[in-house]
Amino acid sequence: MEIQRSTPYGILIILITVLFSCSYYQHKEDAETIRTDSLLSIYIDSIAVNPLKVVSILRDNQRNVSDSLNYYYLQQTISRCYYFGNRIDSAFLLTDEILRYIEKQPEMNNRLRKLSGDTYNSRGVFFQEMNQWDSAIVCLHNASEALL
Repeated sequence: MEIQRSTPYGILIILITVLFSCSYYQHKEDAETIRTDSLLSIYIDSIAVNPLKVVSILRDNQRNVSDSLNYYYLQQTISRCYYFGNRIDSAFLLTDEILRYIEKQPEMNNRLRKLSGDTYNSRGVFFQEMNQWDSAIVCLHNASEALL
């Protein structure tokens, strides 16, 4: 009789333990993505004010990133910093590198589409700054296509 009463409680405790352990478990990549996204959201407002400082911080964080998609998200923000620091040639080089990475990927997930859209959008702005309107339009069109 004693075993029958304690068995439902034992099963309940085991189920609760399993549920909590599954819900709080994060993959290393997920934690890294959250950390990268948080870092980018913190420094996004500082890009125009102090782009070289932001580049330094993001480069330091790039060294500790194991997921290549997170690496290229940081790279995209660095390209914007170069734009605001009047280093448009460097910004173009970084966006070229990012687009080559995207083209090599076997399939497009949502984060990759967003990176592609952001990168083409940045290139469009860079071309616009240089009064190369046709190239800017093509890039901005590619940005909108990537996000559809």
